[in-house]
Amino acid sequence: MSFEQARETLSWAQEALDELDEICCRFFQPGNSKRITQFDIKKREYVDKEAFTSPFPRAQAARKATEAIQSVKNTFDQATHACVTAIDQTLSEETIYFPWTDTPTGLDKRLNGKSCKIPSMLWETFRNLQPYGKGRGYSGGDDVTRRLAKMANTKHTVGIAIRPRIADMSYRVSAAAAACLQPVPTWNSQRNEVEVMRYPPGPTPQYEYSIYFDVVFDRTTPLKEKRVLESVRRFATKAEEAITSLEEAARAS
Repeated sequence: MSFEQARETLSWAQEALDELDEICCRFFQPGNSKRITQFDIKKREYVDKEAFTSPFPRAQAARKATEAIQSVKNTFDQATHACVTAIDQTLSEETIYFPWTDTPTGLDKRLNGKSCKIPSMLWETFRNLQPYGKGRGYSGGDDVTRRLAKMANTKHTVGIAIRPRIADMSYRVSAAAAACLQPVPTWNSQRNEVEVMRYPPGPTPQYEYSIYFDVVFDRTTPLKEKRVLESVRRFATKAEEAITSLEEAARAS
């Protein structure tokens, strides 16, 4: 294993993220949805909606997110293996993983463990990388990257659930339309639509609107409601930092 292999694996993750971004942008591009008006018989009012002509490509998007997460996780392991074997070539055939853990104390226990193959001269480098989430009693750590690593390590990325979410919505309205606005527009995943406005029978209110979308992890995942692209790119940035730090440590040894 080499640092170049780790960088190549990280580049695969970045390509998968770019492809995921393209999938999302293509779905939300103008022309893929239209405004429709329906009448709610129970409430006796009209409902304006922004309806998409096709369902969000969940499987395709989830596959790219999974590919990116797993590639980033592999990058950490490959960089760790490259660093350790640069110091001790007798370990080249060993399986060596990046020491993810939940707390700084847990990290020290893992590094001191009998099965750990990471030389003590590298321990401070791994402590500086803070491979744990945030918690009480210590500073540092990153919950997003730790949860993504945990998802990858436990294979929970298989079938990972992601979904669209409305990030923001802006209106340009007449005075008559202002009283009809919906306070919290939400994405209806079953119908692939957003309810924009309700109004009683009579004159049709005049207004324009803009909808801004995110794609987030589903509520069933450890990263519920976190933005997918932002989170995984953060994970990739930490992997890049790990490659740099571990390569410097290997050279200094």
